[in-house]
Amino acid sequence: MKSGSCYAFIDESGNSALSKKPGASSHFILGVVLVEPDRLSEAEKGAEVLRQKHFQTGEMKSSALGKNISRRIAVLKDLLLLPINICIYSVNKDDIRRDSGLQYKKVFYKYLHKRVYGRIARFYSSVVIASDEHGTVEFMNGFRDYIKEKCFGNLFPDAEFSFSNSKANVLIQVADIFAGTAGRILDASFDQSSKDVILRALEGKLMEFDIWPRIYERMNSRKMDSLVDSGDNGRVRDYSYRAIDSYIGGLPEMDKDSEVREMVLEYLARESFSERDGYVTSGKLVDYLDENGFKEINEQFLRIKVISHFRDNGIIIASSPSGYKIPTRVSDVLDYVQHCSSIICPMKDRLNLARTVIQHITHARVDILTGGALDFLKNDATIQMGVSGGLK
Repeated sequence: MKSGSCYAFIDESGNSALSKKPGASSHFILGVVLVEPDRLSEAEKGAEVLRQKHFQTGEMKSSALGKNISRRIAVLKDLLLLPINICIYSVNKDDIRRDSGLQYKKVFYKYLHKRVYGRIARFYSSVVIASDEHGTVEFMNGFRDYIKEKCFGNLFPDAEFSFSNSKANVLIQVADIFAGTAGRILDASFDQSSKDVILRALEGKLMEFDIWPRIYERMNSRKMDSLVDSGDNGRVRDYSYRAIDSYIGGLPEMDKDSEVREMVLEYLARESFSERDGYVTSGKLVDYLDENGFKEINEQFLRIKVISHFRDNGIIIASSPSGYKIPTRVSDVLDYVQHCSSIICPMKDRLNLARTVIQHITHARVDILTGGALDFLKNDATIQMGVSGGLK
Protein backbone atom coordinates (compact mmCIF):
# COMPACT_ATOMS: atom_id res chain seq x y z
CA MET A 1 0.00 0.00 0.00
CA LYS A 2 3.00 2.32 0.44
CA SER A 3 4.67 4.37 -2.23
CA GLY A 4 7.44 6.91 -2.09
CA SER A 5 7.76 9.80 0.29
CA CYS A 6 5.52 12.70 1.12
CA TYR A 7 5.30 15.90 3.13
CA ALA A 8 2.02 16.63 4.92
CA PHE A 9 1.05 20.05 6.27
CA ILE A 10 -1.91 20.16 8.62
CA ASP A 11 -4.16 22.78 10.13
CA GLU A 12 -7.55 22.61 11.76
CA SER A 13 -10.91 24.33 11.72
CA GLY A 14 -13.60 24.36 14.36
CA ASN A 15 -13.19 23.54 18.01
CA SER A 16 -12.66 20.18 19.66
CA ALA A 17 -15.21 20.69 22.43
CA LEU A 18 -18.51 18.80 22.13
CA SER A 19 -20.30 21.82 23.56
CA LYS A 20 -23.62 22.89 22.07
CA LYS A 21 -22.99 26.49 23.09
CA PRO A 22 -23.89 29.23 20.59
CA GLY A 23 -21.16 29.67 18.03
CA ALA A 24 -19.71 26.21 18.54
CA SER A 25 -18.92 24.43 15.30
CA SER A 26 -20.76 21.24 14.34
CA HIS A 27 -17.57 19.70 12.93
CA PHE A 28 -13.92 19.60 13.89
CA ILE A 29 -11.80 19.46 10.74
CA LEU A 30 -8.22 18.75 9.80
CA GLY A 31 -7.10 20.05 6.42
CA VAL A 32 -4.08 18.24 4.98
CA VAL A 33 -1.85 19.49 2.16
CA LEU A 34 0.27 16.74 0.60
CA VAL A 35 3.40 17.49 -1.41
CA GLU A 36 5.90 15.22 -3.14
CA PRO A 37 9.48 15.86 -1.91
CA ASP A 38 10.87 16.86 -5.30
CA ARG A 39 8.18 19.53 -5.62
CA LEU A 40 8.31 20.91 -2.08
CA SER A 41 10.39 23.97 -2.93
CA GLU A 42 8.15 24.77 -5.91
CA ALA A 43 5.04 24.48 -3.71
CA GLU A 44 6.49 26.69 -0.98
CA LYS A 45 7.61 29.41 -3.39
CA GLY A 46 4.32 29.35 -5.26
CA ALA A 47 2.31 29.53 -2.03
CA GLU A 48 4.34 32.51 -0.85
CA VAL A 49 3.63 34.34 -4.10
CA LEU A 50 -0.09 33.69 -3.64
CA ARG A 51 0.03 34.78 0.00
CA GLN A 52 1.44 38.13 -1.07
CA LYS A 53 -1.10 38.39 -3.90
CA HIS A 54 -4.20 37.67 -1.84
CA PHE A 55 -3.23 38.59 1.75
CA GLN A 56 -0.39 41.07 1.27
CA THR A 57 1.56 41.18 4.54
CA GLY A 58 -0.61 38.83 6.64
CA GLU A 59 -0.99 35.08 6.90
CA MET A 60 -3.34 33.18 4.65
CA LYS A 61 -6.36 32.54 6.87
CA SER A 62 -9.74 31.10 5.96
CA SER A 63 -11.31 33.32 8.60
CA ALA A 64 -10.07 36.38 6.66
CA LEU A 65 -12.12 35.25 3.66
CA GLY A 66 -15.28 34.92 5.73
CA LYS A 67 -18.46 34.69 3.70
CA ASN A 68 -16.95 36.38 0.65
CA ILE A 69 -17.50 33.45 -1.69
CA SER A 70 -16.06 35.10 -4.79
CA ARG A 71 -12.81 35.92 -2.99
CA ARG A 72 -12.65 32.43 -1.50
CA ILE A 73 -13.08 30.84 -4.93
CA ALA A 74 -10.39 33.09 -6.40
CA VAL A 75 -7.94 32.08 -3.67
CA LEU A 76 -8.82 28.40 -4.00
CA LYS A 77 -8.37 28.39 -7.77
CA ASP A 78 -4.91 29.89 -7.43
CA LEU A 79 -3.89 27.52 -4.64
CA LEU A 80 -5.07 24.52 -6.61
CA LEU A 81 -2.54 25.36 -9.32
CA LEU A 82 0.22 24.51 -6.87
CA PRO A 83 1.79 21.00 -6.99
CA ILE A 84 -0.26 19.85 -4.00
CA ASN A 85 -3.09 17.48 -3.17
CA ILE A 86 -5.72 17.90 -0.49
CA CYS A 87 -7.30 15.64 2.11
CA ILE A 88 -10.05 16.65 4.52
CA TYR A 89 -10.74 14.71 7.71
CA SER A 90 -13.68 15.77 9.81
CA VAL A 91 -15.59 14.71 12.92
CA ASN A 92 -19.31 15.38 13.10
CA LYS A 93 -19.55 16.23 16.78
CA ASP A 94 -23.31 15.77 16.80
CA ASP A 95 -22.75 12.04 16.23
CA ILE A 96 -20.41 11.64 19.20
CA ARG A 97 -21.98 10.30 22.37
CA ARG A 98 -21.78 12.92 25.10
CA ASP A 99 -20.93 10.27 27.71
CA SER A 100 -17.96 8.86 25.76
CA GLY A 101 -14.33 9.54 26.55
CA LEU A 102 -14.30 11.95 23.61
CA GLN A 103 -16.25 14.44 25.71
CA TYR A 104 -12.86 15.49 27.11
CA LYS A 105 -11.17 18.02 24.88
CA LYS A 106 -7.63 16.63 25.06
CA VAL A 107 -8.83 13.07 24.48
CA PHE A 108 -10.90 14.19 21.49
CA TYR A 109 -7.99 16.15 20.02
CA LYS A 110 -5.49 13.31 20.44
CA TYR A 111 -7.88 10.70 19.09
CA LEU A 112 -8.63 12.50 15.82
CA HIS A 113 -5.01 13.41 15.15
CA LYS A 114 -3.93 9.85 15.87
CA ARG A 115 -6.47 8.52 13.34
CA VAL A 116 -5.38 10.97 10.67
CA TYR A 117 -1.62 10.69 11.14
CA GLY A 118 -1.77 6.91 11.17
CA ARG A 119 -3.86 6.96 8.01
CA ILE A 120 -1.42 9.21 6.19
CA ALA A 121 1.63 7.23 7.33
CA ARG A 122 0.05 4.04 6.01
CA PHE A 123 0.24 5.24 2.41
CA TYR A 124 3.88 6.29 2.17
CA SER A 125 7.22 4.62 2.78
CA SER A 126 8.24 7.78 4.62
CA VAL A 127 6.26 10.86 5.57
CA VAL A 128 7.10 14.12 7.29
CA ILE A 129 4.10 15.71 9.01
CA ALA A 130 4.02 19.32 10.19
CA SER A 131 1.02 20.63 12.10
CA ASP A 132 0.20 24.13 13.26
CA GLU A 133 1.16 24.86 16.83
CA HIS A 134 -1.52 24.17 19.41
CA GLY A 135 -1.68 24.86 23.13
CA THR A 136 1.24 25.22 25.48
CA VAL A 137 4.80 24.07 24.85
CA GLU A 138 4.27 21.39 27.50
CA PHE A 139 1.16 20.12 25.71
CA MET A 140 2.90 20.05 22.32
CA ASN A 141 5.88 18.14 23.71
CA GLY A 142 3.60 15.57 25.31
CA PHE A 143 1.47 15.33 22.19
CA ARG A 144 4.50 14.82 19.96
CA ASP A 145 5.66 11.94 22.17
CA TYR A 146 2.13 10.51 22.16
CA ILE A 147 1.97 10.49 18.35
CA LYS A 148 5.40 8.91 18.00
CA GLU A 149 4.56 6.16 20.50
CA LYS A 150 0.87 5.47 19.87
CA CYS A 151 0.60 6.30 16.19
CA PHE A 152 3.93 5.62 14.50
CA GLY A 153 5.86 3.31 16.80
CA ASN A 154 7.51 0.34 15.10
CA LEU A 155 4.87 0.24 12.36
CA PHE A 156 5.98 3.49 10.72
CA PRO A 157 9.64 4.01 11.65
CA ASP A 158 10.18 6.50 8.83
CA ALA A 159 7.31 8.79 9.84
CA GLU A 160 8.18 12.11 11.43
CA PHE A 161 5.94 14.61 13.20
CA SER A 162 6.51 18.10 14.51
CA PHE A 163 4.66 21.29 15.29
CA SER A 164 5.40 24.38 13.23
CA ASN A 165 4.35 27.98 13.64
CA SER A 166 2.03 28.81 10.76
CA LYS A 167 3.56 32.28 10.44
CA ALA A 168 6.78 30.64 9.35
CA ASN A 169 5.21 27.84 7.31
CA VAL A 170 3.23 28.98 4.30
CA LEU A 171 1.96 25.47 3.45
CA ILE A 172 0.33 25.19 6.87
CA GLN A 173 -1.41 28.42 5.94
CA VAL A 174 -2.63 26.71 2.77
CA ALA A 175 -3.97 23.87 4.92
CA ASP A 176 -5.83 26.47 7.00
CA ILE A 177 -7.60 27.73 3.88
CA PHE A 178 -8.75 24.24 2.92
CA ALA A 179 -9.78 23.27 6.46
CA GLY A 180 -11.82 26.44 6.82
CA THR A 181 -13.35 25.91 3.38
CA ALA A 182 -14.40 22.40 4.40
CA GLY A 183 -16.06 23.96 7.42
CA ARG A 184 -18.11 26.12 5.10
CA ILE A 185 -19.10 23.11 3.02
CA LEU A 186 -20.26 21.24 6.11
CA ASP A 187 -22.11 24.22 7.58
CA ALA A 188 -25.84 23.52 7.18
CA SER A 189 -26.56 27.26 6.94
CA PHE A 190 -24.12 27.83 4.09
CA ASP A 191 -25.70 28.36 0.68
CA GLN A 192 -25.89 25.09 -1.30
CA SER A 193 -25.05 26.73 -4.63
CA SER A 194 -21.87 28.13 -3.07
CA LYS A 195 -20.98 24.67 -1.74
CA ASP A 196 -21.42 23.25 -5.23
CA VAL A 197 -19.13 25.90 -6.71
CA ILE A 198 -16.44 25.15 -4.12
CA LEU A 199 -16.68 21.38 -4.61
CA ARG A 200 -16.35 21.79 -8.37
CA ALA A 201 -13.26 23.94 -7.84
CA LEU A 202 -11.71 21.21 -5.68
CA GLU A 203 -12.16 18.49 -8.29
CA GLY A 204 -8.93 16.81 -9.26
CA LYS A 205 -7.05 17.86 -6.12
CA LEU A 206 -9.31 16.59 -3.35
CA MET A 207 -8.14 13.05 -2.61
CA GLU A 208 -10.28 12.42 0.46
CA PHE A 209 -13.20 14.06 2.22
CA ASP A 210 -13.75 11.79 5.20
CA ILE A 211 -16.36 12.41 7.86
CA TRP A 212 -16.31 10.36 11.03
CA PRO A 213 -18.13 8.60 12.57
CA ARG A 214 -19.59 6.87 9.54
CA ILE A 215 -23.15 6.12 10.48
CA TYR A 216 -25.08 3.78 8.24
CA GLU A 217 -28.67 4.74 8.90
CA ARG A 218 -30.45 1.96 10.74
CA MET A 219 -34.21 2.25 10.51
CA ASN A 220 -36.21 1.08 13.49
CA SER A 221 -39.10 -0.61 11.73
CA ARG A 222 -41.28 -0.90 14.81
CA LYS A 223 -40.88 2.78 15.56
CA MET A 224 -41.50 3.67 11.92
CA ASP A 225 -44.70 1.63 11.90
CA SER A 226 -46.08 3.85 14.62
CA LEU A 227 -45.50 6.86 12.36
CA VAL A 228 -47.23 5.32 9.35
CA ASP A 229 -50.99 5.07 9.43
CA SER A 230 -52.69 1.76 8.84
CA GLY A 231 -53.78 3.02 5.43
CA ASP A 232 -50.18 3.06 4.18
CA ASN A 233 -49.55 -0.41 5.57
CA GLY A 234 -52.72 -1.55 3.80
CA ARG A 235 -51.54 -0.03 0.54
CA VAL A 236 -48.25 -1.95 0.76
CA ARG A 237 -50.15 -5.19 1.38
CA ASP A 238 -52.58 -4.48 -1.47
CA TYR A 239 -49.79 -3.65 -3.92
CA SER A 240 -47.96 -6.88 -3.06
CA TYR A 241 -51.09 -8.94 -3.63
CA ARG A 242 -51.87 -7.29 -6.97
CA ALA A 243 -48.26 -7.53 -8.18
CA ILE A 244 -48.16 -11.27 -7.45
CA ASP A 245 -51.54 -11.86 -9.06
CA SER A 246 -50.50 -9.92 -12.16
CA TYR A 247 -47.18 -11.75 -12.41
CA ILE A 248 -48.61 -15.25 -12.12
CA GLY A 249 -51.45 -14.38 -14.47
CA GLY A 250 -48.99 -13.15 -17.06
CA LEU A 251 -46.55 -16.04 -16.96
CA PRO A 252 -45.67 -17.36 -20.44
CA GLU A 253 -45.82 -21.02 -21.38
CA MET A 254 -44.19 -22.82 -18.45
CA ASP A 255 -40.53 -23.77 -18.55
CA LYS A 256 -38.54 -25.04 -15.59
CA ASP A 257 -37.48 -21.58 -14.40
CA SER A 258 -41.05 -20.30 -14.57
CA GLU A 259 -42.32 -23.27 -12.59
CA VAL A 260 -39.72 -22.72 -9.89
CA ARG A 261 -40.56 -19.02 -9.70
CA GLU A 262 -44.28 -19.68 -9.44
CA MET A 263 -43.79 -22.22 -6.67
CA VAL A 264 -41.54 -19.89 -4.70
CA LEU A 265 -43.87 -16.93 -5.13
CA GLU A 266 -46.92 -18.87 -4.06
CA TYR A 267 -45.08 -20.28 -1.05
CA LEU A 268 -43.94 -16.83 0.05
CA ALA A 269 -47.43 -15.45 -0.49
CA ARG A 270 -48.99 -18.16 1.68
CA GLU A 271 -46.56 -17.44 4.48
CA SER A 272 -46.83 -13.66 4.21
CA PHE A 273 -50.58 -13.33 3.84
CA SER A 274 -51.33 -15.81 6.62
CA GLU A 275 -51.40 -15.23 10.36
CA ARG A 276 -47.76 -16.33 10.49
CA ASP A 277 -46.78 -13.35 8.31
CA GLY A 278 -43.10 -14.20 8.77
CA TYR A 279 -39.84 -14.60 6.93
CA VAL A 280 -38.85 -17.78 5.11
CA THR A 281 -35.21 -18.80 5.02
CA SER A 282 -33.57 -19.63 1.71
CA GLY A 283 -32.80 -23.09 3.06
CA LYS A 284 -36.47 -23.73 3.72
CA LEU A 285 -37.37 -22.62 0.19
CA VAL A 286 -34.71 -24.92 -1.31
CA ASP A 287 -36.04 -27.83 0.76
CA TYR A 288 -39.58 -27.07 -0.41
CA LEU A 289 -38.46 -27.12 -4.05
CA ASP A 290 -36.52 -30.33 -3.45
CA GLU A 291 -39.63 -31.98 -2.02
CA ASN A 292 -41.51 -30.97 -5.16
CA GLY A 293 -39.03 -32.47 -7.61
CA PHE A 294 -36.56 -29.61 -8.17
CA LYS A 295 -33.59 -31.29 -6.54
CA GLU A 296 -30.88 -29.36 -8.40
CA ILE A 297 -31.92 -25.93 -7.10
CA ASN A 298 -29.49 -24.36 -4.63
CA GLU A 299 -29.47 -21.09 -2.69
CA GLN A 300 -27.37 -19.31 -5.31
CA PHE A 301 -29.88 -20.19 -8.05
CA LEU A 302 -32.69 -19.06 -5.77
CA ARG A 303 -31.05 -15.70 -5.12
CA ILE A 304 -29.95 -14.92 -8.70
CA LYS A 305 -32.57 -16.55 -10.89
CA VAL A 306 -35.65 -16.27 -8.71
CA ILE A 307 -35.57 -13.50 -6.09
CA SER A 308 -33.65 -11.05 -8.31
CA HIS A 309 -36.02 -11.84 -11.19
CA PHE A 310 -39.03 -10.95 -9.05
CA ARG A 311 -37.51 -7.65 -8.01
CA ASP A 312 -36.59 -6.82 -11.61
CA ASN A 313 -40.26 -7.30 -12.49
CA GLY A 314 -41.73 -5.00 -9.88
CA ILE A 315 -42.44 -7.50 -7.12
CA ILE A 316 -40.92 -6.26 -3.89
CA ILE A 317 -39.33 -9.08 -1.95
CA ALA A 318 -38.34 -8.02 1.53
CA SER A 319 -35.22 -9.63 2.94
CA SER A 320 -33.38 -9.65 6.21
CA PRO A 321 -31.04 -12.02 8.03
CA SER A 322 -34.23 -14.00 8.80
CA GLY A 323 -34.94 -14.72 5.14
CA TYR A 324 -37.44 -13.52 2.52
CA LYS A 325 -41.06 -12.40 2.62
CA ILE A 326 -43.71 -10.57 0.65
CA PRO A 327 -44.06 -7.15 2.31
CA THR A 328 -47.40 -6.61 4.00
CA ARG A 329 -46.50 -3.44 5.86
CA VAL A 330 -44.11 -0.50 5.57
CA SER A 331 -41.73 -1.99 8.15
CA ASP A 332 -41.15 -5.03 5.91
CA VAL A 333 -39.84 -2.75 3.16
CA LEU A 334 -37.69 -0.87 5.67
CA ASP A 335 -36.21 -4.20 6.77
CA TYR A 336 -35.21 -4.69 3.14
CA VAL A 337 -33.67 -1.21 2.98
CA GLN A 338 -31.66 -1.86 6.13
CA HIS A 339 -30.49 -5.22 4.82
CA CYS A 340 -29.38 -3.66 1.53
CA SER A 341 -27.64 -0.84 3.37
CA SER A 342 -25.63 -3.32 5.43
CA ILE A 343 -24.31 -4.79 2.16
CA ILE A 344 -24.05 -1.79 -0.15
CA CYS A 345 -22.48 0.76 2.21
CA PRO A 346 -19.48 -1.39 3.19
CA MET A 347 -18.97 -2.28 -0.50
CA LYS A 348 -18.91 1.40 -1.39
CA ASP A 349 -16.48 2.07 1.45
CA ARG A 350 -14.16 -0.67 0.19
CA LEU A 351 -14.29 0.77 -3.31
CA ASN A 352 -13.62 4.24 -1.93
CA LEU A 353 -10.66 2.92 0.07
CA ALA A 354 -9.23 1.28 -3.05
CA ARG A 355 -9.60 4.61 -4.87
CA THR A 356 -7.95 6.47 -1.99
CA VAL A 357 -5.02 4.06 -1.88
CA ILE A 358 -4.36 4.38 -5.61
CA GLN A 359 -4.67 8.16 -5.46
CA HIS A 360 -2.20 8.36 -2.60
CA ILE A 361 0.40 6.01 -4.06
CA THR A 362 0.23 7.71 -7.48
CA HIS A 363 -0.02 11.21 -5.98
CA ALA A 364 -3.48 11.62 -7.58
CA ARG A 365 -2.25 10.86 -11.07
CA VAL A 366 -4.55 7.85 -11.31
CA ASP A 367 -8.23 7.89 -10.36
CA ILE A 368 -9.74 4.42 -10.84
CA LEU A 369 -13.26 5.89 -10.96
CA THR A 370 -12.62 8.24 -13.85
CA GLY A 371 -14.41 7.63 -17.10
CA GLY A 372 -17.88 7.22 -18.49
CA ALA A 373 -20.21 5.05 -16.46
CA LEU A 374 -17.96 5.32 -13.40
CA ASP A 375 -18.51 9.06 -12.91
CA PHE A 376 -21.49 8.55 -10.61
CA LEU A 377 -19.33 6.38 -8.35
CA LYS A 378 -16.59 8.98 -8.42
CA ASN A 379 -18.97 11.71 -7.27
CA ASP A 380 -20.23 9.47 -4.49
CA ALA A 381 -16.74 8.49 -3.39
CA THR A 382 -15.23 12.00 -3.26
CA ILE A 383 -17.51 12.99 -0.42
CA GLN A 384 -17.91 9.79 1.53
CA MET A 385 -21.10 7.64 1.56
CA GLY A 386 -23.81 9.30 3.44
CA VAL A 387 -21.97 12.66 3.37
CA SER A 388 -23.17 13.97 0.01
CA GLY A 389 -26.76 13.92 1.12
CA GLY A 390 -25.78 15.71 4.28
CA LEU A 391 -24.30 18.59 2.32
CA LYS A 392 -27.60 19.46 0.71
